[in-house]
Amino acid sequence: MSDFIFPFVFKNANVRGRFIHLDQVIEDCFENHEYSPVVKSIMIRSLLYSVLFSSLVKIDAVMTFQIQNPDSLLKLMVSEIYQQKFIRAFCRYEDVLDEAVIDFKSLLDGALLSFTVDPTDDKLKRYQGVIKINHDNFDDAVQEYFLASEQSETKIKTSIRVNNNLPQPTYEASCLMIQKLPKTQIQKDIESDWDRVSIFFDTIEDKDLAKMSKDYASYLPMIFSEDELVAFDKENVFYRCRCSLEKIYQILEQMNIEPDEETQIKCEYCGRVYEGIDKATGGQVH
Repeated sequence: MSDFIFPFVFKNANVRGRFIHLDQVIEDCFENHEYSPVVKSIMIRSLLYSVLFSSLVKIDAVMTFQIQNPDSLLKLMVSEIYQQKFIRAFCRYEDVLDEAVIDFKSLLDGALLSFTVDPTDDKLKRYQGVIKINHDNFDDAVQEYFLASEQSETKIKTSIRVNNNLPQPTYEASCLMIQKLPKTQIQKDIESDWDRVSIFFDTIEDKDLAKMSKDYASYLPMIFSEDELVAFDKENVFYRCRCSLEKIYQILEQMNIEPDEETQIKCEYCGRVYEGIDKATGGQVH
């Protein structure tokens, strides 16, 4: 199944929605890393949120979803999406998380959650929204971000499913979002519309998100049975790292480091190792 985002709006309510499904992107992000289960859970949700956020910003930009807390076992988690369809991610954390079972609050309480938009057009300004996480789960934290940074009432549900395949498990994940849009001149009762849609949203369970992944076009109208949905084209998402020898050269130049045949740099995102990267030889990738 392809990884995708499905945008839709409610025809007679000032509400928009997004449904996201990821599987191959998750496997590609984890391919060259040995992340622990607790780290994988946070990263998978971060990938979902990155795709969600980028779908709401219709400009060409590099968009970064980040969790940072130097005082926590989970130091830094970054998920980056560009051209609104290519995504990559990495995480830095203490090795103790490889064996520990830690709940969300104890791991991320007090961390900073940020979403940054770096437009490719120099005429557009860079944007960043930041909140401090004070919640028991990730979805609530992201909902607060939308309310605090975007002044938008938003509801989000995510679900992660583990397929216990050999030699190692694989993952698939879903995210459903609804968001109240600003009132227009022709709309008189926007609050009751939002309340009605929210009631149906609150009934959704993990099993429903799994069914949507297989047939979202049929299942979403069944959930929101009192409203007519207007669907837009499904947009596919792919894993792709932006690292390259050229960018490695640029980083080394900024750090005033002259590379030679002994120089070795590993990309934190994809795990590629660049070695022998002096400009004379052109370098190698492993």
